[in-house]
Amino acid sequence: MSLHAAAFGMSGRPEPELRPLLPHVSRTPRLGRRRPCPSSATEIKSCPRPGPDDDTMEYFVEYLDEVQEVLDVIHVMEVARVGRNHRRRRIFRQRIDPLEVFTDDEFTAVRVALRYLATDDLQLTVGDTADMSQASVCRSTKRVTCAITTIAPLYIWFPTPAEETTAMQDFSIIANMPGCIDCIDGTLIPIIGPGGNDSELYRCRKDYFAYNVMAVNSASLAITSLVVNWAGSAHDSRIFNESNLCQTLQEGHYRGFLLQSGYPCRSYLFTPITNPRTEKR
Repeated sequence: MSLHAAAFGMSGRPEPELRPLLPHVSRTPRLGRRRPCPSSATEIKSCPRPGPDDDTMEYFVEYLDEVQEVLDVIHVMEVARVGRNHRRRRIFRQRIDPLEVFTDDEFTAVRVALRYLATDDLQLTVGDTADMSQASVCRSTKRVTCAITTIAPLYIWFPTPAEETTAMQDFSIIANMPGCIDCIDGTLIPIIGPGGNDSELYRCRKDYFAYNVMAVNSASLAITSLVVNWAGSAHDSRIFNESNLCQTLQEGHYRGFLLQSGYPCRSYLFTPITNPRTEKR
């Protein structure tokens, strides 16, 4: 039973009798006999059925076409209504305006501390740019530094095994390096000699006092792991072997590896060959 017959309740009339007539009947509307097209499913059910007294099938075919157009429109509207109901709801969050919450002195303290941490200037020189004393710059730097270390775990974390695939895809896109999760390396941060009996522990291989910091970064240059509690004389391999990241990788939950240049090759550490001479390398 066709859709037209189902709409008119003509299940008793044999459908094959109508099909041979459809291609041969002109579908040009006859203005003298045209009836208004129904606009809803309710009106379709209440429309008068064509009876046996109709002399031709032209009006019947035209009327079926109009009904089909209405059914198509109703179907589209229902699909659009379902899609609108399943659309993700927009959530408006009330954001805090820093200019209303913090005072001018607090903004100045943050600006001075960040300037001191980002440059090699002395605290006295940085304080002159903000009309602050050296002691005030020192206190502001301490407060801001403590605040940064407090919120650091919210922004610095190593990818979980579930996020490993996404990290490897990012590296494969930018460097065509499959299987790489992150890059790891060590860097020396110069400091002033701490003095005391253990001061020489902070002297690095480049003959100046420093901290040896191990950093791991992602394909987007975001830091995912950081170790900053080792003196400059410590070797990069020792810092990594005693880190929590090394213990996590040794558990075998990750399929990829870290790309590095100064650590021994392992199943989770890979050293690239800078000048490959054979096709295998």
